[in-house]
Amino acid sequence: MEKNAEEPEERDQYFENHLLVSLSRLSGDYFHNTVTLILQHNAEGAFGLVLNQPLDAELDGLIENMPADIDALILEGGPVEQTRLFFLHSDEKSYAGSLDTGLGVILSSSDELISDLRARMIPENILSVLGYAGWGPGQLENELIEDAWLITPATKEIIFETAPTDMAEKAAALLGIDLNLYHSTTPQS
Repeated sequence: MEKNAEEPEERDQYFENHLLVSLSRLSGDYFHNTVTLILQHNAEGAFGLVLNQPLDAELDGLIENMPADIDALILEGGPVEQTRLFFLHSDEKSYAGSLDTGLGVILSSSDELISDLRARMIPENILSVLGYAGWGPGQLENELIEDAWLITPATKEIIFETAPTDMAEKAAALLGIDLNLYHSTTPQS
């Protein structure tokens, strides 16, 4: 199959493996005060997981026969399919059908991973995520044009080692932006 010369340039316009930090324009919106990891983005739309909305739930309450002592933070990943469970985990092991981000972070919903968790073979880092965020063709791009989001490259450290309450500030700091100053100077809608 012959490659289109414009393909690499066009692909560079997508934001896979980036974090979206909501800006004040989203006040009152589902995504207000969220940080979302974009895992897939192309001409058909985007797919991501909100990373800073912890739920008061335990994994053994979601998965049958899960040991009660498995410590995996459970997050509300977005407004779509909020009963669908995803895992973001470190890359020491990959599973069939998983998405390797290249950041040391893997997205999985594999039964094999669940079996490993039941057997207490737990990745070094793991987040459990219920639901996801999705955008149709051009929707995310339009929101970026409207300054609804700050976009920054994702890092394994922000995903796994940053408290949900600190995630937006740490992500913005990668760009040299102090969100506290930004929000204090931005008109609220």
